[in-house]
Amino acid sequence: MRHAVADLKPDELLVVYPGGRRYRLEKRVEVVPLAELVGAK
Repeated sequence: MRHAVADLKPDELLVVYPGGRRYRLEKRVEVVPLAELVGAK
C-alpha cells in the first residue's frame, strides 16, 4: 500500500474493514468501518 500511495499521491486513503471503530492509521490514512460507509447502524 505504501508504494501505491507514493505513486498515486492521493490526498487521503480510507481502509475499509468490518469492525466498528474509526481511527487514524497515519497522517493521511484512516480506517473506517464498512457499516459507516453504507449507512448501517
